[in-house]
Amino acid sequence: MDETVRIYQPKNDDILMYDSLTNKHYLTSKSKLDEVRKVVNDVIPDPENKTPKRNADRKESYLETLVKVFKDADKKEKRLMLKHPWVPIIYNWIVIACVVALFISFFLWGLDIRIRTKAEALTASAMAEVQAEADAQEAARLQALAAEQASEDYIVKQMATAVSKLYYGIRNFEEKYHYGEADFETYSRCAFNRVENKSYPNDLIEVINQKDQWIGYNEDSPVIDRYYILAEKHIRAWRNETTKPITTDYVYAELTANGVYLKNDYNANGYAIRWRAQR
Repeated sequence: MDETVRIYQPKNDDILMYDSLTNKHYLTSKSKLDEVRKVVNDVIPDPENKTPKRNADRKESYLETLVKVFKDADKKEKRLMLKHPWVPIIYNWIVIACVVALFISFFLWGLDIRIRTKAEALTASAMAEVQAEADAQEAARLQALAAEQASEDYIVKQMATAVSKLYYGIRNFEEKYHYGEADFETYSRCAFNRVENKSYPNDLIEVINQKDQWIGYNEDSPVIDRYYILAEKHIRAWRNETTKPITTDYVYAELTANGVYLKNDYNANGYAIRWRAQR
């Protein structure tokens, strides 16, 4: 076969057979190459083995032999198709179904990616909008809080809460000596004078929260309504006054059976100058 048949390999899967005896070409497929070689070997004697082949007495050319082989193969295929006509149909449908399933799979995969991408974009956009709205609300709340804190009412309320606790600390003296509004006003004036005195902090709440400076005061004391009302009244009067009823030197309070008095010297004797609010 190697001396008489030359095989050329085109770019596709077909094989071009050349018969040197007849000087003709014959096109076959690569899958039938082994069968062609077997037939040719049966026709051509083996140089090393002088025993004639079983088909050696035949005078037909190699091309005729090959044509017969391929015709026999075609007959077998046709018989198979006649015996099982549904085989190629099923095969074709299987191929078509596989191609369609592959196409649908790629289509759904691409669609899923698009849906996921769009969903993620929408989710991110929605989250950004929610976050922006939350930030805007928080900014508005902080701005309102800052405005409230800067307002007069807020400042007075904070001070009144602290002063009411200051009043709560001397409730026992109130019950025992029947203190009135003038006594509470005098007591708060002690704190007001300390704010305006350079020896003390210039913040009322800081002055009141100084340790061991006020009788019975506790930052955790409850806020009693009647004390709070008095404290707010006294604070507003203090913040609105244009003239002071007493100098800021009177920064010490003295609680007596006759009422609350202020003095300008902590260790002053009974002859020291005292001041008391008039009501």
